[in-house]
Amino acid sequence: MLVKDYIQEQPKLAGRMIDELPAAYAGLLPASPPEAVLLVGTGSSMNALMTALPLFRKTGVPVVLVSPQECLESLDTMPSGKVLSIVVSQSGESIDTLHTTEALLRREGSVIVLTGNPDSPLAQTGAAVAAMPVADEQIGPKTKGYSATALALQIFGHALTRQDIPADTKNALSDMETFALQSERWAVDFAQRAAESDVLVVLGQKEHVGTASEGSLKIAEMSGLPSFGLETEEMSHGRFHGLTEKSLVCFITATDAEYDFACRMKAAIKYFSIGSEILDFRASGKPAEVAGLRWTSRDTNPLLAPIIAALPFQFLAMHTALVKGIDPEKMRYPTMGKFLKIKVGTAA
Repeated sequence: MLVKDYIQEQPKLAGRMIDELPAAYAGLLPASPPEAVLLVGTGSSMNALMTALPLFRKTGVPVVLVSPQECLESLDTMPSGKVLSIVVSQSGESIDTLHTTEALLRREGSVIVLTGNPDSPLAQTGAAVAAMPVADEQIGPKTKGYSATALALQIFGHALTRQDIPADTKNALSDMETFALQSERWAVDFAQRAAESDVLVVLGQKEHVGTASEGSLKIAEMSGLPSFGLETEEMSHGRFHGLTEKSLVCFITATDAEYDFACRMKAAIKYFSIGSEILDFRASGKPAEVAGLRWTSRDTNPLLAPIIAALPFQFLAMHTALVKGIDPEKMRYPTMGKFLKIKVGTAA
């Protein structure tokens, strides 16, 4: 099954990217620091950008995260002058992303396109091209491509904020491979409950708001299960009332404060027979009395954290689809993309 291969290839891909890309990406940045940063993407690209947003904010300049359509329609209100625009599309074929890039190139500032397809229409616009060593996956739901994008953005963010890649990053890859095995075992056990639920909610905070959005996207894409991702605190203000005894909630936690908050939410919704799991990504050595899946490494490497946290949801999406008798690679509506006409050359 290709999707499982793509998921399992991610640690090796991460190692290759860490070896090859930092110097190349740093060379694409403007010679002088930008006065603002504009981040543009949609779908999985937007989710990857959300995981990198806290890092880009460390530049100390205004950072705007926006979808291609909104950027194009509100171009006059976007930052101007010495702006660094990073436009993200794994396939390089998204129509709105292409048009937005062309418009940004007509403005002052630098434009970099991040794509896994250096021969794509997006890469031919004249913008600087930051290629990722990952070809467009030959199936609908993107897993390896998402992780490559999230890691590439972390590498860009480190270069822009003049931070070195953590020295222990490569060492953490073996922990990531071990965690992938643990993640699949958890997903196999949890998939039956997920398949029988009426909605599955994924919640996270800070950089893991993006992880929550991507995790829920994969679940919806592959298994057809209604799913959405949201910021944990935002969910606590009324949205739990939309759930039922058949609903499930997954909390992503990365700090003690987030873990304590998730435990409080879990206890509250259990009173109303709403099921939940906590996926705990804090450094080991901290007590974890309530956790469905736990990262047990000595540290949570910040460069790899976004892609490590995505692994359980990629496996859960795949195994939930299989429980429901759906081919995860074809998705519930295999031809829907043609009708949505969101990529170059698509037609119903």
